[in-house]
Amino acid sequence: MILLLKKYQPQAPAIWWRLCCCILVTLLICTEPLLAQREVSVRFLNKTDDIEEMIENLVSDLDSEGVDFDTVLELLRDLAEQPLDLNKLTAEELGSSMLLSSQQINSLIAYRDRMGKFTHIYELNAVPGIDKSAAELLSHFVYIPEEQPQEMPLAKLLTRGGHTIFARYQRTLQLADGFKESYEGDSLIAPRFLGNPDRYYLRYRYKLGTKISYGLTAEKDPGEEFFTGSQRRGFDFYSAHFFLRNVGPFKYLALGDYELRFGQGLVVWSGIGLRKGVFMAMDVARQAYPVKQYTSVNENQFFRGGAATFNIANKFDVTAFASYMPLDANVTNFNNEELAANDSTEFETVFAGDGATEASSLQNSGFHRFTNELVDKDAINLIQTGGNVTYRGKRLQVGLTAMYSKFDTDIQPSNNAAYNHFAFSGNSLFNAGLNYRALVHNVTLFGETAISQNGAISTLNGALLDLDKHLRLSLLHRYYSPDYQSVSANAFAEGSNRALNEEGIFIGAIIKPIPKWTLQGYVDIYRHPWLRNQIDAPSHGQDFNAELVYTPRRRLDMYLRYKDETKKRNSVNNETVGDFLVDHTKRGLRYNLKYSTKTGFRLQTRIEWAWYNNGTDPIEKGIMFFQDVKYTFAKPDISIATRIAFFDTETYNARIYAYENDVLYAFSVPPYFGRGTRFYGVVKYEINRTFSVWLRYAQTNFSDRDSISSGLNEIDGPVRSEVKAMLRVKF
Repeated sequence: MILLLKKYQPQAPAIWWRLCCCILVTLLICTEPLLAQREVSVRFLNKTDDIEEMIENLVSDLDSEGVDFDTVLELLRDLAEQPLDLNKLTAEELGSSMLLSSQQINSLIAYRDRMGKFTHIYELNAVPGIDKSAAELLSHFVYIPEEQPQEMPLAKLLTRGGHTIFARYQRTLQLADGFKESYEGDSLIAPRFLGNPDRYYLRYRYKLGTKISYGLTAEKDPGEEFFTGSQRRGFDFYSAHFFLRNVGPFKYLALGDYELRFGQGLVVWSGIGLRKGVFMAMDVARQAYPVKQYTSVNENQFFRGGAATFNIANKFDVTAFASYMPLDANVTNFNNEELAANDSTEFETVFAGDGATEASSLQNSGFHRFTNELVDKDAINLIQTGGNVTYRGKRLQVGLTAMYSKFDTDIQPSNNAAYNHFAFSGNSLFNAGLNYRALVHNVTLFGETAISQNGAISTLNGALLDLDKHLRLSLLHRYYSPDYQSVSANAFAEGSNRALNEEGIFIGAIIKPIPKWTLQGYVDIYRHPWLRNQIDAPSHGQDFNAELVYTPRRRLDMYLRYKDETKKRNSVNNETVGDFLVDHTKRGLRYNLKYSTKTGFRLQTRIEWAWYNNGTDPIEKGIMFFQDVKYTFAKPDISIATRIAFFDTETYNARIYAYENDVLYAFSVPPYFGRGTRFYGVVKYEINRTFSVWLRYAQTNFSDRDSISSGLNEIDGPVRSEVKAMLRVKF
């Protein structure tokens, strides 16, 4: 295989026989006699692999580089190290971890209420709706204590836990144009990016199970200054939190930075809010911790202040919260006219005014590398306050959420864009929503209806049906008014997740016709009553996604996935004002084979095709193939993961996404587009119980271009390489 990969040249006509050879080689080596070395703990391997596989499944359908899964990664890793008490875990804990679907969570809780406490982990196999694979996955993250743990006073909670320090370094080896000096005539022009190309990440955290957590996170992005100029305090972003759970009178207490998640996200839902995907076809009903500490590095999408939840009579949860957040925004007016016209790169000059008086929109990139981005940094302030009251019965849950948002600067979207006609403008907004969840026999009903200050309504309602052990269905209908307005909404949607300008019906299904075979997928039909960005008329679309999974034995599985998405967009060839709409269709076909052994090997082979049609030009095609090899040594505790990938896509529209292994609490889902190869390798070494290190190197080599990216991010040459290193210290 190595010789084959060395000889490969990424040309479409020559790729087919090489792909077939690679797949054949993979199948030939997937035999345990050839790998009959010393065995590694299967339970340990399954924990690590299951976490990686879950994240890959979650992100594989999203076709997005910007989705923040850091907190999910962290939660799963925490649970692997400190499992939950199976006889005490709540629906919110299971919902936050995404280990089970909403139906499976309800089934587990109902089984425990009816049959009493679990006596053994293997009893999970007796829970209706939880199959063998789900029971095995959950068993890595739960346990049954031999004796009831004693409640600790706060003083002991603050001293009996564990401390962890993370330090991470990352850099792209080739310099982008923004980091280079240039000449204008005989004058030397300084680089546009004010800082160096390095990314620094530093975090300290203390925690004791799920009872208490506090810590500090800091990050500097490439191009941002560090202990100089605009960043004399060091890092560009700092975040701190203090969190208690079930301590004293508090069910939850969050101080500093935190997340809020209520109902189905029509009023407020921070952190990860999943969209549709074949892996989550049955998990369209959201359920998670209402209040949670924030530990990620997204610089704008969280709350800063305090939140507390109290339980009353074991039936009512009452939550109150308040937040004061500086936000990045696209500033359009300043108090100081001289500031508005300033184009200097000197930080002190840029910020020598009285601040912004008007902004067109919020800015979520988190980058502050040069003057224009620094002007947008923390340009406006947002105060948010409100609360939630939730009744929790065994079969009925009802909640009421209210939120008031106040900006210190007017938000005035551009009037030149017709799609902004219903967009929020002004400096204050009020939202309220009523959500419910009811269990009726084998059917779970759920939904939320919300209203904004202007009287506009958005509503989402659905049902999860356990019709048979071989058939489960999910149904969801949403109607989001074009003029619904919310600062913090993040609901199930085809569009921006902001719960506006959309109506649709989603149907998901999981069918297990015979042992070892599973068919799962969804159909989503939707329309947008008003205009959207690059869509100059009301539009509609539909998605179809289906996956056939075959698991012949415990450590071998494969699946075939087909995806078809069609949506209306402006015609790319119409030059008149008010483009007419045409169908833009993207189709994809994927075959994935995964095999692991008792000896520590894990192999994965994938081939994927993509087709894109913009309605006027010829069909744009793409293909990608990769081979993964991972090996975990028994002693010393070292694991190595590598990938070699070949891709050939005619355009960026036909790009293909693939999850990649990374250092701890990080993930990569790069788009494969153009023609070339990509390689990465990750090495993890646990030196002892205190020190662990990760090293990662990745390189993409294009054969169809002489430069990569564009603008200030453009790299001269066809190669982009990245190094990443991480140190973890536990004590």
